[in-house]
Amino acid sequence: MEKLFVTLVLSLAYGLSANATDYVVVGELEVPDGEKVYMYDYDIRKNIDSAMVVNKKFLFEGQYDRQAFVRIESGKQYSNCVLEKDTVWVDFETHFSKPNGHLNDGIVKLVESKNNLYGRLEILRDSIGKLQIPESEKEIMFRKAGGMALKPYLENIKSTAWNNPDGVGEAALMEYGSTYTLTPKLWNDFYASLPQYLKDRRMAGRFDSKYKSMERSAVGKPFTDFEAENIEGNKVRFSDYIGKGKYVLVDFWATWCGPCRKEAADVLAPLYEKYKDREDFEILGVQVWEDRDKMKSWLAKTPTPWPQMLGSGDTPMQLYGFDSIPMIILFGPDGTILARQLRGDGLVRTVESYLGVNK
Repeated sequence: MEKLFVTLVLSLAYGLSANATDYVVVGELEVPDGEKVYMYDYDIRKNIDSAMVVNKKFLFEGQYDRQAFVRIESGKQYSNCVLEKDTVWVDFETHFSKPNGHLNDGIVKLVESKNNLYGRLEILRDSIGKLQIPESEKEIMFRKAGGMALKPYLENIKSTAWNNPDGVGEAALMEYGSTYTLTPKLWNDFYASLPQYLKDRRMAGRFDSKYKSMERSAVGKPFTDFEAENIEGNKVRFSDYIGKGKYVLVDFWATWCGPCRKEAADVLAPLYEKYKDREDFEILGVQVWEDRDKMKSWLAKTPTPWPQMLGSGDTPMQLYGFDSIPMIILFGPDGTILARQLRGDGLVRTVESYLGVNK
């Protein structure tokens, strides 16, 4: 096993506390001998250890400052686990460890809870889809029923976080904060009562910043300005497009994001063609999480008819409180946020309602 220098650095920086844990993590991978496998700490967002594959197997063995929730990864293959004194066998098919009767079983239970929720939501959507009512009413019905199904799931995650001041709690914290439909109020209530161990985690601080940004950029709030470049390389500001008397549909996206490209091709492009001659409507693309030159290269081969802002880094994500893409937001003529998290048919209906098409 090969130790990364960062392990020593982190040990010196944080000190091996009384919560330090010895760990052994093993697994099998169908990769050539000599391939590296890395252990990544979700909380500090850094690799903390590495191992080498020999005869399709690898072994991590060492000591860390806490029983952390980590990802074991090699290329696109990964598995999650909690560091604990008992040997952990990771499974790259399920992406989680094999049951061992200890801490990692708590992670498995979280995954089972999530899978059960998604199964219920899928059955619910199929059932509502068969009803002979307008699509808009189906969506309202699904959101209401889905919210009821989500409530016990969130309560289960909350209970798991409160009762596990270790990597299981970290996993629950990450799952709760990443829930797509979570509101700032639900997060604030959750965060306020977290045990100190989890409040001290960096991921808790990141989520707290995210939901505070969501509050500042909620529906009804004014837009927040930032700087970037246009496709020609000239400096532009968000305010060059927003608050200028038009409804502006802003697509925060990246070329490596498959759902982003699909949404642009299937929804935004037809919408643009349909209303491109209106003087009160515009679409704007904003690059996030991507190298500016890569985006320019992609746009040169696959241009969009609407303007793009490049090179803003993760600033828009911090300002508008999101950590997954595509994030599509509709701004009013005065720059007020009218709707967030728009996708698919719901996006089209929302835009057309503001344009007065459906009246």
